[in-house]
Amino acid sequence: MTSVFGTDTGFYDISNDHLYLNLNDSDKVFNSDLSYCTLKQNGLTDTNMILNRESENPLLNQQYLRDIAKYEDNCKSSLIRNKSAIPISSKKVTIYSLISEMPYLSENKKIIDGSMYYDVLNNTDTPITYFAFDNDATEVAHEWLQQYNTVYHTREFLRANTLPFGLNPSTLVGKKIELTTKSQNNKIYMDGTGKELFVIMRNDILRNYEYYNNEIRIKVKGWIETNDKCWLYVLEAPIIPTILL
Repeated sequence: MTSVFGTDTGFYDISNDHLYLNLNDSDKVFNSDLSYCTLKQNGLTDTNMILNRESENPLLNQQYLRDIAKYEDNCKSSLIRNKSAIPISSKKVTIYSLISEMPYLSENKKIIDGSMYYDVLNNTDTPITYFAFDNDATEVAHEWLQQYNTVYHTREFLRANTLPFGLNPSTLVGKKIELTTKSQNNKIYMDGTGKELFVIMRNDILRNYEYYNNEIRIKVKGWIETNDKCWLYVLEAPIIPTILL
């Protein structure tokens, strides 16, 4: 006779354990020459053996049997509950889902929702980078958008704040590089030569905008990477398209 959690040849404290015993063919019925194998060959099932034993022994407490059955069910339930949880699916983290969780980007999210640009920011097939502006810069964005007031121009504005690849900030340390956005012919410069990271726009051809300097420097306030190698940067101000086709 063998058991799942030990043997029948040794005894130990099993007050908190449930012992499952498996009969072997050589095991015999107590005080008889009938083996377990013989009983099985004669067509008796395990269930019949228990029921026959119960009917032939009037001293056997039926409530005791029911308690044992209930205890067994409780043991099985406990084993299931104690198994490590295996998630069926995990939530996908995208640039859009990150923006949705950041209240200080709520005005930027309204522009994204209004132009249905979330189709781009939710797409994880190809790594991208998006530059979001915080709520303090909303007036600057609306001032430009109100000049055109079309979904096309709004999406073009958002494309000018998007790079068609993932931009890891560690690659910018000590460098000043030119990058082309998803808005055709609109380029930006990333300056990582100082202690802080900046996005730079040249303003010599900006439409209807006047600035005191020859270039606009926008401070990068922070960044975060999604689980698909996409990057979200938070800027002090939006990137304004300089060329519209």
